[in-house]
Amino acid sequence: MCGDSTRKWNRGIQNELTRNNILDLALGNIPAIYIRYFINEATAASIRQVYSSLAHGYYKDVIPKIKKIGPTVFEHTFADRERYFAEARETGELFSSAMKDIVPPLRIFQRNLQEQCGWRSQVASDHVFGEYFAGTLRSIEEGTPVHIDFAPHESPGWEMIGFVESQLAANVYLDVTSEHGDLVIYDKFWTPDEERYRFKNRFGYDDATVRGKSCEVIKPTSGSMVLFNSRFFHRVEATWQRRLTYSFFCALHDGNVIHWS
Repeated sequence: MCGDSTRKWNRGIQNELTRNNILDLALGNIPAIYIRYFINEATAASIRQVYSSLAHGYYKDVIPKIKKIGPTVFEHTFADRERYFAEARETGELFSSAMKDIVPPLRIFQRNLQEQCGWRSQVASDHVFGEYFAGTLRSIEEGTPVHIDFAPHESPGWEMIGFVESQLAANVYLDVTSEHGDLVIYDKFWTPDEERYRFKNRFGYDDATVRGKSCEVIKPTSGSMVLFNSRFFHRVEATWQRRLTYSFFCALHDGNVIHWS
C-alpha cells in the first residue's frame, strides 16, 4: 500500500518525451514518463516471436526468478567485466541477426530523443572492452521485491556508467495483461542509509524501506514505454500472464545520452 506522506514530486506522470520532462525525471521531480503507443503491435509481435525462438537464462541471485535474454552489468563484478563485454558482443550479434527486419525500440527511442529533445545518444562504451549491451528482453511474472537500479552504487568503477549522476530505466512493454503486473514507483530515493534494509542473501530490500511513502502505480499496456528514475525504490507486482519487456538504462553524459543494460 502507498502512504500519504510528504511528496517530493511536483508533478504527476507525464505523457510526452520532452527535454524538460526528462530533466525533471533525472532530478526526481516527477515519477515517470508514460508513452502509451511507443511501438506498434506489429513490432511488439515480431519481438515476442524472437524471444520465443531463443534460449533464455535467469538473473543471477534474484528471487523470484526472472527470465531474460541479454547480459546485465548488475550480474557482474568489476573484476568480471571482461565476461560481461564478451556476452554483450555475443548477444548483440545474435539480436542483430534475429531482429534484422525489426527496428529495435532502442533505435526508436534514440530517434525520438534527437527529434523531440535535441539530444544525440549512443550505447555506452569501455575504452578497452568496447560497447555495453542495451536492450535486455525480460519476462517478469512472479514480481520483484522493492529495489533500485543505480550503477554508481551497484557497479562502481565501470567506465562511463559507474559515474553517472542520475539513471533512468526504460521499459518497452511487449506482452502484458490488463490485470496485475503493475509497476509501483515510490517517492523515495536510495541513499546509503537505506542499506540497512537490504536483504543479506538475496536481491532487494525489505518493505520497511518504503513504508508510508507515496507512490505511483502504473498499469502498462502492450506497445507502451515507461521511463522512470531507477534510483527511486520500485517494484513489479506478480501477474498470472507473461509480462515481457525490452529494457535498458539511460543517463546524461557530457551533454549526450548513453544507454546500457
